[in-house]
Amino acid sequence: MEETLDIFDRIEHDGALGYIRMRDPDGDTSDLVAMLDDGSVVEINAETKKIEVSFDSWQDTINHIQLVQRKLYDFIGEIAIRAKNHDASKLVDPEKRYFDQYTPLLEFLKYGTKEYRESLFRMTPALSHHYSVNRHHPEFFPGGIDDMNLIDVLEMFADWVSAAKRHKDGDVLRSLEINKARFGICDQLYSILKNTISYE
Repeated sequence: MEETLDIFDRIEHDGALGYIRMRDPDGDTSDLVAMLDDGSVVEINAETKKIEVSFDSWQDTINHIQLVQRKLYDFIGEIAIRAKNHDASKLVDPEKRYFDQYTPLLEFLKYGTKEYRESLFRMTPALSHHYSVNRHHPEFFPGGIDDMNLIDVLEMFADWVSAAKRHKDGDVLRSLEINKARFGICDQLYSILKNTISYE
């Protein structure tokens, strides 16, 4: 309220009508309050003679918490779907017959080596199909990782960590370094993934 208030002024505050009164009839005439018709009392600043705006942030904070919770549960729901369907295409042809043949060999090859890449090349028909139907692989997108969303990245990261554990000499940090160069991962995302390895 912009105007300076004085005793007996008629006011409207937040849709409620009322009058200005002295807090104590026998007290200081500058000590005023707004007595609203609904029975509530609104403080008036003794120096400025203006209504003191009092804001209780509790409900606003609760609303924010609930919105965040709903969004997090949305993410959890999508992650649960990804977990359920992860790599399901490997269970049927045209992928399965290639993974039947090469998975035992890959277990003994170091990730990123010439021999490893040669084995992947021989699996091209299966991998081309796999990448085309699974968006947790950068190869799914024209722009690679830059076209991914957070859910894609999270599933990709879980895939990389789990894949490293399938190799006899699996090293998640080494694999991450190789993938940084392979997929053009920026320094910031690389640090986030590396920090998450430590958390994991």
